[in-house]
Amino acid sequence: MTNYSTDRVNYSAPAQLPSPLAYLDQGSFMGDPSLTVTLTDGTYTPRIYVSTTAGHSNSPSGQSGVYVYGTANGGQTWEGPIEVAVNGDANVYFDQSTMTTSWATNSNTAGMKFTAYVLYNLYDRNQGEIRIRRSRSPIFCFGRCHAVCPCVPSFDAEVTVATGNVASPQVAVDATGAVHVTYVRYALNVTTDPSTIEEAVSNVPADPSTENISFGSPMLVAYLCTVSGNHIYPSMPAFTVPRMRYDAVADKICMTWHGTDVPGGTITQVYFASRPVVNGSWPGSLIAPIFSVVGRDLFMPALDADESGNILLGWYDRRDSGSNLEYRPYAAYISTSGGIILGPTAISSISSVPSSYFIGDYHEIWRHNYHDGARWNDAWIAHPGFPGEVYVTDIR
Repeated sequence: MTNYSTDRVNYSAPAQLPSPLAYLDQGSFMGDPSLTVTLTDGTYTPRIYVSTTAGHSNSPSGQSGVYVYGTANGGQTWEGPIEVAVNGDANVYFDQSTMTTSWATNSNTAGMKFTAYVLYNLYDRNQGEIRIRRSRSPIFCFGRCHAVCPCVPSFDAEVTVATGNVASPQVAVDATGAVHVTYVRYALNVTTDPSTIEEAVSNVPADPSTENISFGSPMLVAYLCTVSGNHIYPSMPAFTVPRMRYDAVADKICMTWHGTDVPGGTITQVYFASRPVVNGSWPGSLIAPIFSVVGRDLFMPALDADESGNILLGWYDRRDSGSNLEYRPYAAYISTSGGIILGPTAISSISSVPSSYFIGDYHEIWRHNYHDGARWNDAWIAHPGFPGEVYVTDIR
């Protein structure tokens, strides 16, 4: 894992975040970082938080965990890791953990952190669980404390959001303080049956200092048809990782993902859906892709909203490859209803040939206010050579 400051005043050099003590042996690995920013941690100083999973590749116990880091000094100093969850039996924390900060200043959840993650059973994928933990107090001191440190993290007990063959959680908090968790529920036979994308919404505790959050029955967002064998040509793993954001200006939950038009199809396209937070509904069906190119794969999308409530949607695109192999990052500017404002445009001339086992499945877009203006950052994985590398493109 590496980090950069995002304040554009004092960049930090790439630096590895410290591994948890339990994972210092050579068989350990860390990955799948998720980032959130807060302005309401008690000091009104911008903070960057990163959640990540850690595990042992050669541990007989299968020990794994979810950890959180935080920045001080605009990204120059990192504190942590703080343990969110750990497990040592046949169940393992795997796949990407996600993290968000509540910006709901009109509710009593403002500044609280929420981390969502997956617990898999190594012997039975149908016994997986989507879980979430809430931190009600500042997770890190950031140098504020002296003789006695009052900033002891206070995590709620794990809350199980969904069970079964579930994966790829996303988490966001709306203006009321309600927590939204979305995830994929895979069909028993993905080659013949569509899977589903679901959303669960929490209550808003009247007194968050004493009440835990709880979730109601999930809503069906849309049906999802996975690519044949969960591989994108030519035989490289590329499960969809749906991205979800709360668009505060439009007061909508917005989602994007990739999939095929039928179960077991071979060409992936980019899909988008949204719903108003208040009395809004999802399409709940096999909807048409928002972007598609005949005979070419479009995959691994990401998104974020701007100050107008419109959205930058980005993805990996093979339209420029005659063999449907090389890909470039593309982006488009859309409304929350899916209307096209600015059509698809390549944001880099780098053409990537994915390796034989990895295609670069993680992709992230975020909107940030810099001292010289607001813009999007698009973080994507390229393969101009071997191995793949992470690139960041500023988009105004």
